[in-house]
Amino acid sequence: MIARILPDALLSGISKSEFHFAVGWPFLLVAGGVGWLAWMDRKEWAVAADLFKWVLTALADPDVANEAKQPPLVDLKQLAAGFEELSSKAAAPPPPPPPPPLPAPVVTAAVAPSIPPPPRIYTVNDANVTAPVALNQVLPAYPGQVMIPRSGKLEVVIDETGAVESAVMTGPVSSAYDRLAIAATKSWKFKPATVDGTPVKFRKIVQVTIRKTT
Repeated sequence: MIARILPDALLSGISKSEFHFAVGWPFLLVAGGVGWLAWMDRKEWAVAADLFKWVLTALADPDVANEAKQPPLVDLKQLAAGFEELSSKAAAPPPPPPPPPLPAPVVTAAVAPSIPPPPRIYTVNDANVTAPVALNQVLPAYPGQVMIPRSGKLEVVIDETGAVESAVMTGPVSSAYDRLAIAATKSWKFKPATVDGTPVKFRKIVQVTIRKTT
């Protein structure tokens, strides 16, 4: 009966002096301990924590200082201190749940930029191409006397504007003349080759003939 009434009486605000007058401090504290244990059985941790704090406060009262140092109150004080700590921890709100894991970053494979194929270079072997027309194609004179006739081949690539893009001697004449011939191609000009009316690159073979000086 005391175990049921005492917690409610404490929470209803009945003063310490009223309990002391009614039942006496030693009995009050022992009965209070029984009541708090019963209250803990009901899993009301916050209320139990308040009651254990109350008994610790009561045991610290000067009126029961001597009794609190002796059994059973000294044992009750130890129990109350331990149960008050456990009840306070149990009454504390649970920690918030951990945040959800971040989604794994999406790794996309790098796409290499597409490189357009180089423009096609047409030749006389292509039936659908109109060959370029020379507007300025002058070979340099051979330096010095030509005692023996000479011949060679000069390969040029003519771009879509009719200018010579590259030149190389595929059949050399002489090292000196080859350099002159390749340098001369930089000033050559053509009407560009076309395919269906569209200018295209064209590889042309220029025959080089050096006649004997008379």
